[in-house]
Amino acid sequence: GLFLGTTTTSVDGYTTFGSIFGFNYAYEFQTDLLWTVAGAASSTEGTATVDVAGTPTQETLQSRTAEVDTGLRAYFLRSEAGIVIPYLGAGLSVLNYSLDYPNTAIGRTSGNGPGAFVDAGVELRLTRSVTLIPSFGLRVHTIKTQTGESKGLLSGGLVFTVRIST
Repeated sequence: GLFLGTTTTSVDGYTTFGSIFGFNYAYEFQTDLLWTVAGAASSTEGTATVDVAGTPTQETLQSRTAEVDTGLRAYFLRSEAGIVIPYLGAGLSVLNYSLDYPNTAIGRTSGNGPGAFVDAGVELRLTRSVTLIPSFGLRVHTIKTQTGESKGLLSGGLVFTVRIST
């Protein structure tokens, strides 16, 4: 299914806010246990007051990311007649990032970083063929700053997926 939502990115105490768009695919290989693959792109922006030569300066912070992840999703309380079906998921991911955090320890940097994710959501069967899936996810990836220092990038937010089946 396709998803759209809000996301927050946090690196070294600096936080930006924006949107995320992507897709996911799931294959049920055992009852109530699925293998998932997803891809997403996000764009966030924020501001921070930083010290530039002893003068507090307001800077605009921006991040652009693309992510591919794979993992497992487990359903709970699932039945043919069920309308509300909760799930939990977790797995590994790779993040392609481009960050512009002027006059901070992050600087201007781009690259790829490994990571992991957890998701929790609820499938809401609206009709026999349409399902709305609100979910909340958290991701953590390792990135490199402009000077090559490793930092953790934490991202997460609320997304909505619509699944249409025939």
